[in-house]
Amino acid sequence: MCIRDRKWTTQKHNMKIVIYDGMTPIQEVPCEVSAEMVGVIRSSHLNDLNLTIRSSLCSLNIDISLRTNPTNYIVKLTLYGIFVTFIAVILLYATFNLITKLADYPVQGQQISLLSVGMSLVWDCSLYSLHSSLAINFFGGTSLDYFTFFLVPGVLFLIQFFLEFNYILRLWDSRYAPHFNTRREYLEGIVTFLLKFLILFLGSLYVVNRYLASPWIIIISASFYVPQIIHSAWNKSVVRESSYFLGLFLPKLLIPIYFYGCPNNFLELKPMPWLVAVLLSWIFVQLCVSGLQ
Repeated sequence: MCIRDRKWTTQKHNMKIVIYDGMTPIQEVPCEVSAEMVGVIRSSHLNDLNLTIRSSLCSLNIDISLRTNPTNYIVKLTLYGIFVTFIAVILLYATFNLITKLADYPVQGQQISLLSVGMSLVWDCSLYSLHSSLAINFFGGTSLDYFTFFLVPGVLFLIQFFLEFNYILRLWDSRYAPHFNTRREYLEGIVTFLLKFLILFLGSLYVVNRYLASPWIIIISASFYVPQIIHSAWNKSVVRESSYFLGLFLPKLLIPIYFYGCPNNFLELKPMPWLVAVLLSWIFVQLCVSGLQ
């Protein structure tokens, strides 16, 4: 909830109260509704609301007054904005570090799973969509500070998306480019890869965004290390890159842990301790298996 600095003038509207007998309307009663508000209604957080409903025909007179202090909510937004911006910066640093090391050691292109990085890319796009939507739809036009809290990490996640996509292309190039004899074969190969990748990416993105509230989708989409474990076992290779295992995947999981583990999250989502426990346990199992390979 964001509070404007100016007070709204009293507004009056005419309305009708319809009385039903079952599904059949039997009477319409004209009423007048007047409201005086300070702030803008975006959620249950209101700074000042005075609502009056009156009707001379049905002797209806309802007065509602609600006053709250938005200070605690502002603190929540500030802390979350700093928290998620810090996560985005860590992701950018880790991805840039991976790209640099891939240029120095092209053999990593054989060791790292494209599917694992692709799953991480779906998260990047979803996090960008979430925070940019909050910035524009939830806080847009109410306060520049609140708008910035979400726009900045949204932009950083968008940069992370393109940087990680660049990393995927570099991985593919280091792995498959030596097998092509002509430039035409190379172009055909990369176009085929991009088409397959686009279909898989858009399908995964639709499922994640469509069922984002489902705890099981969160757990399944957090299986970053499973494709890497299978890839390492199949190719008998080992990845010991901390920027990959710890920097590219783990920071993203802190965001759902915040929403479902913190009882005072700014969206007021109901905490799910069991989801946080399962999520952390599942990540721990994946890391243990990866470490034993």
